[in-house]
Amino acid sequence: MHLELASYDVKDVVFSDADGLVNGVLHVDKAALLDHLSKVSPFEAIELDIARPGESVRIIHTLDVVEPRAKAPGPGRVFPGILGPPLGAGEGRTLRLNGVAVVGVAEPFAGEDHWAFREGVIEMSGPGAELCPFSKTVNLVVKFVQEQSGEGARAREKENFQVDAWDDEGKRAIEATRLLTVRAAEYLARAAHEVAPDNVTSYDLTPSEEDLPKVVYIHHNVGSSLYGWSDYSSDHAMLLHPNEIMDGVLVLSDRFVEPAIRDCTYFHQNNSIIEELYSRHGKDLNFAGVVFFTGNSATLEHKERESDSAVKLAHAVGADAAIISPFRSGHSGVAFMMVSQKCERSGIRVTVGVSQLVTGAGEPGLNHWVPEADAMVVSGNDRETMKLPAVERVIGGTELLNGLGRADAEVEIQVRNLYGLSAPMGPTRLSAGLY
Repeated sequence: MHLELASYDVKDVVFSDADGLVNGVLHVDKAALLDHLSKVSPFEAIELDIARPGESVRIIHTLDVVEPRAKAPGPGRVFPGILGPPLGAGEGRTLRLNGVAVVGVAEPFAGEDHWAFREGVIEMSGPGAELCPFSKTVNLVVKFVQEQSGEGARAREKENFQVDAWDDEGKRAIEATRLLTVRAAEYLARAAHEVAPDNVTSYDLTPSEEDLPKVVYIHHNVGSSLYGWSDYSSDHAMLLHPNEIMDGVLVLSDRFVEPAIRDCTYFHQNNSIIEELYSRHGKDLNFAGVVFFTGNSATLEHKERESDSAVKLAHAVGADAAIISPFRSGHSGVAFMMVSQKCERSGIRVTVGVSQLVTGAGEPGLNHWVPEADAMVVSGNDRETMKLPAVERVIGGTELLNGLGRADAEVEIQVRNLYGLSAPMGPTRLSAGLY
């Protein structure tokens, strides 16, 4: 399986009367993009805005972040299973706009629960920008505007954060944001069809003749759809080619995770673990592939089956060692540790990637831990607090959720609200040490 990523370095994004990529500047026909999105949109309106690094801008209510990508002219689509048939991922040529991100934002939807996990903030300047990875990208923000009156609006006014289930309107709305965000990302990348890329990187997982340790990446998925399929709960793991993940088969679908550690689509497209393993393949290790498991099963019996199948697949590809990431709490955190323990006990050495969920000294930071998980790479503690200064402009709304106040004012927040801050798969700027 051969994948080429043709990268275009983009310095700026501007609204224009025609689409195109000229001297590193992405020109976007705003009216044409709005028309392209509105054809499949259930929302009252869609608004577009641009936020650039260094501007006094705060983006709030962030749902997902996606890197603009499109398949080169020919068969196949990016984000298969959502924009097209679930076929062809990981092969051919994919165009990517480096330095640009599409950011989807919206007020809470009717019946939406867990608002405590909902407020995702992207700071484009100031101390928050030093920690937020998307302060360095030029962000095209797509705001989904909902009705301001009627049953949907009244449902959003409720202050009960623990509603057991969304109503049908809320479910349809969140699915629509997923479709529209990736649709916008593909639209932007198509502007590069007629332009020569700045560089092309090839990905082939060819067998290495070197006698090196085989390392498998055991990808713990929480909250993303696979080939457009998000309503699944499997008690068996599966093998994936790493090129599939890099080519858009995983798209964020569940936002009920703290924004700081959320596995947004951008992080799947640019999975830092896969990139690192590819860069070292045939040099000091042999990259054996990807074992994919969800860890969402609610019963111990299902957890035993799924963890067993993940470890057996790792042995099937001849793994001597495994990297398991990312850790999540709850049921999936238990399954994560079960996989780690069973790997170690069966002879596969394990390194795990986690972020700390700690609010005070002496707290473990993990809801479950096994003694075999003794090699951890920690991406930081997202429960620290910091003060963000007032800003000149806000995109996404006027009030921060959870009673945090005006969105343009100075605010003290937990850094878990800074989008992508400590995601183990992402380009985090945090680390943690044991003293």
